[in-house]
Amino acid sequence: FLPGGPRTDLQGSLQAGPDAKGWKLQTDIHNLLPGPWDQQSLPLRRIQAAIHLDDQQRWALEHARLDLGSQGDAHIQAKGTWNAAHRVLEGHAELVAINPAALYSTLEPTPLSGSFQAQRNATEQVEFALNIRSAPARSGNTAALGTARATGTWKAPWLRVNELQLDGLQA
Repeated sequence: FLPGGPRTDLQGSLQAGPDAKGWKLQTDIHNLLPGPWDQQSLPLRRIQAAIHLDDQQRWALEHARLDLGSQGDAHIQAKGTWNAAHRVLEGHAELVAINPAALYSTLEPTPLSGSFQAQRNATEQVEFALNIRSAPARSGNTAALGTARATGTWKAPWLRVNELQLDGLQA
């Protein structure tokens, strides 16, 4: 299918069709061969999602869960809305015990958890807030992030960071 793409073994379901107020899409797909991207694999083990489009051009990601790595509870959970008529976006994601080495094998395997929120208004300005934390580095040869917090706005081409806190970088 994709020569040079990641090795996968995808199985699952995808359902789409009309409902009382628009269209709904639901999916539950498993990858039986998850692995780090730099090893020609796809880190995604499972994706479950439900998306709804109503008759007012509003999209809703009612829920999405992406399980990462070959085992464990590492996942990203997200939800959000997009109003196409008014060009307004709002989203929220939670990271739970994400092992960076499961995504790219040369990264420090210290699990990350936290949240990311973003809102885009009709003037195309995006407000964001990031809050990520990790455990200390397992080895003295690599850097690990204790916490990272940031808030700010972005409106192309400018990024404005109102608050930035990086704590616990260890090398």
